[in-house]
Amino acid sequence: MGNLDAQGHLYFEGRLGGMIKTSGANVSPEEVEAAIRLIDGVIDVAVFGLPHPKLGQIVVAVACTTQASGLDEAGLRARLRGQISAFMIPRRVLFLDLDDFPRTPSNKIRKPALAMQVEPLWGDL
Repeated sequence: MGNLDAQGHLYFEGRLGGMIKTSGANVSPEEVEAAIRLIDGVIDVAVFGLPHPKLGQIVVAVACTTQASGLDEAGLRARLRGQISAFMIPRRVLFLDLDDFPRTPSNKIRKPALAMQVEPLWGDL
């Protein structure tokens, strides 16, 4: 991930995949996804980092849940407390239908495409 300025200089901001760096701590998206998948009613989830002006990145989760789960953002975050470190708990959670996750031909979630899809929804994170 990066930005190109008016003079043509490329500024590196981070990787679209891999570790999330938030407030100086490294967060493994796979570890957060594994904890979220243990919550009853979660069908699928993708975790990634989005840029934040003060923290570097924030942890974001996009989940698909069953209607019967009754999960909302606060409920999902509450269930993660005590399961994973506080800095790993997503600051933002969005719920999508399973069909709305962009996927590769091998059915893996395309996290960079998903990040670009959801980032404008939150404006200033």
